[in-house]
Amino acid sequence: TETFADAQIPKAQLLLEPLIRDHDRFVPRVLEILRRPRPDSDLPHADQWLIGLMIILAGHLRLEVAAPLIWDCWEADWDWYNEEVMYSLTRIGTPSVVQLARERYPKSEWYVRNFAHNVFEQIRGDEVINAIEELIPSEDDDFLRGQLGIAAATQYDDRASALALRLWNENPKDGERGTIRDCLVTFSHLSGWEFSERDEFEAEVNVEDRRMQKEM
Repeated sequence: TETFADAQIPKAQLLLEPLIRDHDRFVPRVLEILRRPRPDSDLPHADQWLIGLMIILAGHLRLEVAAPLIWDCWEADWDWYNEEVMYSLTRIGTPSVVQLARERYPKSEWYVRNFAHNVFEQIRGDEVINAIEELIPSEDDDFLRGQLGIAAATQYDDRASALALRLWNENPKDGERGTIRDCLVTFSHLSGWEFSERDEFEAEVNVEDRRMQKEM
């Protein structure tokens, strides 16, 4: 099987459902497959599809012990793996996953960091805020700093919102950071958290909303 379509991955995923229900029985096998050396991603190989399915299965099983092995699959830099690794890590979503991301993010390639920031965005908690705060000084890519700002803003927390506002102010003309502005306005109204730019941000959000309504 040479292509994603030929592998019929959506159908194969249906076969995972009984394995998910019988959780403990298959854990050793999942870990064994994830520990296998990955075949050359440029050459078709059955293990490529099997490893991908095990990434998905480990996430649905919330198999915390597999998190480092799942992260290692990012080394393949394959679009399918890249997305499924992100989804599985966030499904597991434990403090140890956050700590793993915190430790590996600074040493990872750009494309890995471009997926890994979603771990911080999708998981909530003080350990995530601490991780974002620690990682901001080491991230020198403007786009990814904005993504860390979005991850901070979506925590809907006073301390995280202050981090997000700081990252917004680094490059307020960056359209990718609009989510930061939107989240800060929402959080301010819901929690009473105050910041001096709120009226300006809210006016911009309202203008954008009216523009989008006209285009609908």
